[in-house]
Amino acid sequence: MEFITSSRGAPKLCFDSFTYTKKKSSKTTITWECSQRRTLECKGAVITDSPATEIRSSREHNHEKDDSHVGGLKVRKEIQLSVQANRGWPGQIIADKMFSQPVEVRVAAGTTETIKRGIRRKRAGDAPNNPEKLDAIPSPLPESYTHQLVYDNDSGSDRVLVSVRSQTGGLIFRRTQPRFEPATWNVNTATLNDEARTNNVCEAWNNGFRCLVGHVNPSLWTVISCFEKDAAMVEAEILRVQRGQPSKKPARKGTVRYQKTLKTLCQQLSNGQKTVEEFLQAIGGHIRLR
Repeated sequence: MEFITSSRGAPKLCFDSFTYTKKKSSKTTITWECSQRRTLECKGAVITDSPATEIRSSREHNHEKDDSHVGGLKVRKEIQLSVQANRGWPGQIIADKMFSQPVEVRVAAGTTETIKRGIRRKRAGDAPNNPEKLDAIPSPLPESYTHQLVYDNDSGSDRVLVSVRSQTGGLIFRRTQPRFEPATWNVNTATLNDEARTNNVCEAWNNGFRCLVGHVNPSLWTVISCFEKDAAMVEAEILRVQRGQPSKKPARKGTVRYQKTLKTLCQQLSNGQKTVEEFLQAIGGHIRLR
């Protein structure tokens, strides 16, 4: 018998490969009911003493034991606990914890995007309150927020903070001739057919693997280890697809609205409702600078 904390902070009892949530308590006993009571209409329950140290009685479940589900809850809890001490990328934290787990446990733990959201919520909850004015920024900054800080003049209302997102701290520009003619990469037809206009799928993997490695010049053994971790996550996703539960990254409402706008403009150009000049002016009004 052991306890873990749910994503909402409530205690969960793990016993004999089943999980239970607290139903009611008295001065001497606590009643726990099966966590699958709603999804599977299970009436399984146990009664412990108060505080819970031993099982006094139990009621049978209408479903089989699920070691993978219990293991998934435990590994998610480990990830949440490690977030407090590890300021690394969410994908890197997840891969480190999931790599040694069986594939069934990886699937039961949930999709990568779901766990990442939990990590971000945890970090947001642990972060200091946002200052309402410059004078309210703490001085010095908390140690966990200074790893990318390169300059802090610490001068009150005239304070200047400079941080970088890369080890070089700058950008490099170069001018080259286009390798492919515009007709090769024109995405007008792809926009009209609701097809992908970019290689974002490849870029997403590339960015995720870069975060998993964690630094610019890794050793051969680090790269091999990261490939193994990435393969473990892919194996879990394949099993999830085979079970008919493919993970789907939610699209932002702004992105969906932006895609519809681009498609409408391309349709108006194709139908002759807009000239090329009008089309380019309309497109220019939707360019987003970050």
